[in-house]
Amino acid sequence: MPYSDQLSPWVVYRLLPNFQRILLERFRKRNNAEDYARVLKQIQPQIELAILFEMESSPTPAAPRQARLNPNQSRKF
Repeated sequence: MPYSDQLSPWVVYRLLPNFQRILLERFRKRNNAEDYARVLKQIQPQIELAILFEMESSPTPAAPRQARLNPNQSRKF
């Protein structure tokens, strides 16, 4: 995620059929995103919108691999 997007974490999406979405606008404050969505709803009442807080997704460390056991083999703790 670019730094400029990190500065505006509140995102307004237009929801489409088949779980698709279109990013409409980014905001720094939630109330600005809500106001924007409210105006869009007044202009187009049938539009479906979602306001989300998007954080940068950091890679998670890989989980340690466990040795595979045979079904007949017991595990010692």
